[in-house]
Amino acid sequence: MTVKSMLLSQYQYGCRYLDEFPGYREVFEMEGNFVGGIIFPGSGWFQVFSLRRCKELIDEEELFRGHRYRHVVLSRFDNMWLEPHPLIPDRLGCWIPWYRGGNDWGGLNDHHAWCDRHSAEIYMSGRYSSVVDAAERRELREWYESCGKFTYPGSLNVEKHIRYILEKAGIPVYRFHGGPFRSCAATSNSAGPGKSCRYEEELGMLGKSSGTQLLDVLERHRQKKPEGVRWPILALNRVDGGQYPHHPAFREFPCQPWPVTEKFVFDWTGLRWPKSICRSDVVVHQSDHWKAEREVWKLVCQLHIAHLRSGLQLAQPPLPPVDAGYFLAIAIAEAVLRSDGPFVMGTFGARLGHLAARAAKLLNRRARSSQLFVAEGAVGEEWFCELLPQVFLEDLQKVDLRCGQTSVAAFLEWLEEQAHVDLVLLSASHASSLREWRETLMTRADTVAILDVKHE
Repeated sequence: MTVKSMLLSQYQYGCRYLDEFPGYREVFEMEGNFVGGIIFPGSGWFQVFSLRRCKELIDEEELFRGHRYRHVVLSRFDNMWLEPHPLIPDRLGCWIPWYRGGNDWGGLNDHHAWCDRHSAEIYMSGRYSSVVDAAERRELREWYESCGKFTYPGSLNVEKHIRYILEKAGIPVYRFHGGPFRSCAATSNSAGPGKSCRYEEELGMLGKSSGTQLLDVLERHRQKKPEGVRWPILALNRVDGGQYPHHPAFREFPCQPWPVTEKFVFDWTGLRWPKSICRSDVVVHQSDHWKAEREVWKLVCQLHIAHLRSGLQLAQPPLPPVDAGYFLAIAIAEAVLRSDGPFVMGTFGARLGHLAARAAKLLNRRARSSQLFVAEGAVGEEWFCELLPQVFLEDLQKVDLRCGQTSVAAFLEWLEEQAHVDLVLLSASHASSLREWRETLMTRADTVAILDVKHE
């Protein structure tokens, strides 16, 4: 008899078993709880009871073997994996998949978990104890009334219940991006798929469409397609609200996962930014770049907060939306792609230095060197020239940086020294002061872009 058939045969015993603990109804009466409905396999209590029975079977097997398992993987029979399970460090805690768009429902996704043996013990028996033990029932009710019911959805669902028992026991929780989706099949009395089950042509198989798992897996699957296959990620145009294919230049620099940290956030190039960029109340100089790209950073910072709260270790920052900054990103990416030697770039004007840093990051990803001249700010704004190497470029290699005030003489001196310049960015307010040197600019530079940087 398999473990699954054994548990199915015992579910009626599981229902009668609860009668030995008269107080269990205190949990079942909590608003929107997922534990009730105990009279059929698949109910909340059947899952709780069966998971603890699995723990008992593991205990018995370990006694027979003479030693304990090192790890326990808790998963679903209908999970479908399209990529290998990520390598998991040997440490205390549980690793649980994270999906773009959610699927945690205020707690932790309950479809798969990789735990060390001690953490698995809590995962498999913690919810059971919180139902049958009088003291633990009181603690669960107190937690729910003070905290649990105030997160969406306002109920004691399975995801919240798991999060509660792991946090209560002090079990570390880690996340990885690359989990499975739920497979499905035709129902017994229908030739077609069952409820929430649809055929995905790209995968060539059926999958459950409820939740966000299938959409997330499809997105990862599309990003790994070879060149020549359609580019799956769409650009959001904030003017008309439409979505359009991204510019081909972005295909050469696909988004990569970067570490989720308290100290830094990352933009689409992988460039590090200080966390203070996300503080809209900051009025010091560091907020200048926030003001210049306000909408972009709202999105990036909101995602960063979500990633931190989810416990995700790595995350992919979004590509920029279609706005004035989007076309500037294209100009930088194309200049990097066209360059066949050391990349040389200059900026002249406030709030442009970070664009040079983005170019340096793209070049670094292609193992290329760069030479940057940044004329940023006026007297008293030397702060940015200190910030640029300390934060933006500290983790980069092969970067030759010269940064100073917006001096026409210094900029022209640098320009005269260069045999060739790949890209020059000028602010509209400073371009007029270089008008008489227009011929020099056009002769030395492949591309000159004039920006009217505003932050309304």
